[in-house]
Amino acid sequence: MRFRDRRAPRATALLDRLGRVGAFCDCELFLNGYTVIDELMVRGPDGEWDAPADPPDCRHVRRGSIRPCATWQRIRRGTW
Repeated sequence: MRFRDRRAPRATALLDRLGRVGAFCDCELFLNGYTVIDELMVRGPDGEWDAPADPPDCRHVRRGSIRPCATWQRIRRGTW
């Protein structure tokens, strides 16, 4: 809410929108909601794909937007 209030105060549905992707708190945003795009993933020491330690800055999004930039993609969960 602090981000929303400071950067996009008119985005009153932001919390509901993030909740729909499983992000009910800031820590869940990158656990359940979004990850770095595939093209930026790197192999970790264990050989598994992982997000880079320092993802590039976001571009192509206007200041105050609540939309993710092109660096991030939704985490797609399969149906059980």
